[in-house]
Amino acid sequence: MPTRSVTERLEAGEVLLMDGGTGSELQRRGVEVLLGSKGDKLGPWSATANLDAPDVVQQVHQDYLRVGADVIISNNFRTTRTRLAPVGLGERWTDYARAGGQIAVRARDAINPEAYVAGGMAAPGLGMLHDRRETDVEIMGETEYRREFAEHSRILAATGVDVMLPEFVNFIADCVAAVDACAEAGRPVWLGVPWVTMDGLTRNGESMEDLARALRGHPVQAVLLMCSRPEAISVTLPRLRQAFDGPIGAYPNVGYNPMAPVGGRVQLGPDIISAQATSPSRLAEYAQEWIGMGAQIVGGCCATGPEHIMAMKTVVEAVRRRRGVGGAGTGGPRGAGDVEAIRQVRDAHVAAVNAGDSDAWVRLFADDAVQMPPNAPANVGRAGIAAWSGGFLGTFRAQFALAVAEVAVAGDWAFERGAYRIALTPRGGGAPFEDQGKYLTLYRRAAGGRWEIARDIWNTDAPPPGSA
Repeated sequence: MPTRSVTERLEAGEVLLMDGGTGSELQRRGVEVLLGSKGDKLGPWSATANLDAPDVVQQVHQDYLRVGADVIISNNFRTTRTRLAPVGLGERWTDYARAGGQIAVRARDAINPEAYVAGGMAAPGLGMLHDRRETDVEIMGETEYRREFAEHSRILAATGVDVMLPEFVNFIADCVAAVDACAEAGRPVWLGVPWVTMDGLTRNGESMEDLARALRGHPVQAVLLMCSRPEAISVTLPRLRQAFDGPIGAYPNVGYNPMAPVGGRVQLGPDIISAQATSPSRLAEYAQEWIGMGAQIVGGCCATGPEHIMAMKTVVEAVRRRRGVGGAGTGGPRGAGDVEAIRQVRDAHVAAVNAGDSDAWVRLFADDAVQMPPNAPANVGRAGIAAWSGGFLGTFRAQFALAVAEVAVAGDWAFERGAYRIALTPRGGGAPFEDQGKYLTLYRRAAGGRWEIARDIWNTDAPPPGSA
């Protein structure tokens, strides 16, 4: 059992490395995962491996732990009555569910007792399975839907898992009901939201803002974007960061062919990963980008393997060294609270601009701060910043977002750099327009430990006025 809780580490601002795909990795190692699959519809997928090939399941978990994963997800994606019943195993679903939790905990205890086990449970997905547009809650009824998650969670909690992870939950209504049901087991709850798009929405067209709004007041600790293209996660994650106050994360699908033939073959060759579009080194670059955007949990989903997690470990360790944060069992975080405090200032900055609240924006600056807007004179001191900000927000309604690339703290000073995007609509009428560019912000610790903006520098990607 870990000596530090996962909640403590996340609240300290630490970044945790999650494992990669389990079902795809089992298939790559020759385990049958296609029982009951028809056409493009998967059956219980890797669920049956918990009793048919438990040693291989445990080996997959242990391999992820050996390359540095802080969190492994139990093999419980489809260990439910709903998905096992069509192949005649519905009455044994508790056996498959319990075995999944036990195998993961056993692997953790054998390799790294300081790591965490997330009990990963997919939503029933009946709409996808039967080509229907309704939510699972609408198809099953909320009582039955919640019962499936609650019973699954209680079984996994009894095996010793540390976190509940309802994942692959497609609709907001299903997300809220799943979170509430899983929390009944008395463990922290993370939520895995799949298939986000290059428009920054879910596959059903729901926004991160609507998701976060619906989750307010419900017992969800972290929200993770999952089983999505890495580039779509890069578009959507900043929107999730702006909308959701808690920890966020990502574990992408890098291109997987789940319907590749198995037929008892031990070596599958390129069949499983023939569609793989992201190398381990490239995924590590994405992980660095996502951490810069505020992600605290990064890992992989379908078609990622231990090689991907090994590459991402290098990035996570570099972030920990830069932030002065130790891993589990090293005596705790040093400086992580500063990074989190700076994130809160940044989030308040974005929120104030989008709300048109000049007073809230100006309060974030030090008395002697200097603000340098793009293609404009510098504003010196709070009074100068207040005059410019009030005029700017009085003229335009703004939709503002930041993509953070780097944050570093040194004593009572810190810097942050990244990219910005802003859409401006004239309040007096006229055509809206957009701008994007780069920024550098210097923070200074004030009396009492509060961080303030000391220098705020913005550089547009647009050419200067009057240039050729």
